[in-house]
Amino acid sequence: MLFSAIFKVKNSPLVQLYSQSIEKISKLKSKKILVNEKAIRFAHIIGTIFSGICIIALLFRENIGWGIVFIFAIIKTISAVGICPASKLYDCMNSGSCCTFLKK
Repeated sequence: MLFSAIFKVKNSPLVQLYSQSIEKISKLKSKKILVNEKAIRFAHIIGTIFSGICIIALLFRENIGWGIVFIFAIIKTISAVGICPASKLYDCMNSGSCCTFLKK
């Protein structure tokens, strides 16, 4: 997530690995997928911060740390299914349509 946040999604290491090696080996071409690159970058920055919090919490308070890791695992599972809370938060903050309490 950190490298994806730094290099942007299209230049992230896993995307490059897939596009340069797996596609060539399997002779499969992936479809072009339209994504909100800024929202995904924001989500990866939030995920990097959250995973850093997990590591720090595990180092200093192991019991609390495992609780935070469990919450992080649930959020990452939800994100893997396709419902990215951080991406939705980014869209909400930029569009202003769902965050009506911020308009005051």
